[in-house]
Amino acid sequence: LTPYEDEERLSYLGCPLDLTLAATDSLGYFDVAINAIASSDQLIEGAVLAPPQCTPSVVKPIVGQDSSGILSCVSTVRKLVFTASVRHQGLRTRLCFGATTRTGHSIERCFRIFISKCRYCVQPGESMEEVARSFSTDWLQLFSANSH
Repeated sequence: LTPYEDEERLSYLGCPLDLTLAATDSLGYFDVAINAIASSDQLIEGAVLAPPQCTPSVVKPIVGQDSSGILSCVSTVRKLVFTASVRHQGLRTRLCFGATTRTGHSIERCFRIFISKCRYCVQPGESMEEVARSFSTDWLQLFSANSH
């Protein structure tokens, strides 16, 4: 399961954080599911965990075999998408996800997200006035603070 244990991801206000969670059954036989672990911090407000994108096995089921939980999703990818807003400044949180199979095998990975203070990713077409307004200031103060 990726990302690696205790990996830290840094993001800035206004910057999309697009994190790929991926897991594969090493045998290429059992279906794999990825979900948030309830004991970890909740998903960050505004974060979206996209539906799984599955890759089926190249192995064909045996005729008459119960194929539920096998061969249809042996490799799974889910995207965690989040764009930090002003209220997320300085946020440090730990998120945990688990990958499980029908057999009960599971693996858990936790990683950290840190949202830097006082840094902002300007979006295409966004004016200094709009950015300043989101920080409860005016464009002149914003310009003065970033004159270098």
